[in-house]
Amino acid sequence: VILDEPTNHLDFGNQLKILRIIREMARAGLAVILTTHMPDHAFLLRGKIGILRQNGSMHTGRTEEILTENSLRELYHTDLRLIHIEELDRDVCVVGREAGLG
Repeated sequence: VILDEPTNHLDFGNQLKILRIIREMARAGLAVILTTHMPDHAFLLRGKIGILRQNGSMHTGRTEEILTENSLRELYHTDLRLIHIEELDRDVCVVGREAGLG
């Protein structure tokens, strides 16, 4: 199953519904490939990912190995932080102060 930004233009609740369906499809044994601009979606799905770099190369691996603060800052050209939330046992991506929004 190939999905191109399946959560684009959806409100938060419906984004989560789509992510649950994607996770269920993967658990059922389907190969699921999707594109997203939302790092938190990749953290929620916890799969194998690839980042397409500006030079056209693809960096692939497990989510927690590929999505680091440095790789995301380089990708999005902005100040951001990854914060581990122990209760959720996952990282979340937040905007840093230097981004001018805090």
